[in-house]
Amino acid sequence: SSHLVDLEPSALAHWARSAGMADVESTSVQREVGRGLYGALGASRDASADELKKAYRECAKRWHPDKVAHLSPDERAAADTKFEASREAFDILSDPQRRAIYDGTGETSGGATR
Repeated sequence: SSHLVDLEPSALAHWARSAGMADVESTSVQREVGRGLYGALGASRDASADELKKAYRECAKRWHPDKVAHLSPDERAAADTKFEASREAFDILSDPQRRAIYDGTGETSGGATR
């Protein structure tokens, strides 16, 4: 099975577009994807649903576009990448079925890695 960290650059670009990050450089996306879904949230693999929600809220507050508007364009782009990666990670990990698939196979959806 494919894992996010094993994606080729073209597959990373597809994943980025599907996650709403079409304008982000693939190297930035690759760094975020390489961290894995739990890493994107700063959570451990054994985190409870409540712990994942708390981690996501912290990421969302820290990286939200309104919170980073004062930063340079490069810093805003990096923050946007982190914001979108944490959103995608929470979307998957907050769904028990999708989380079980990810935990078992590293895939982010029912059989097709994004």
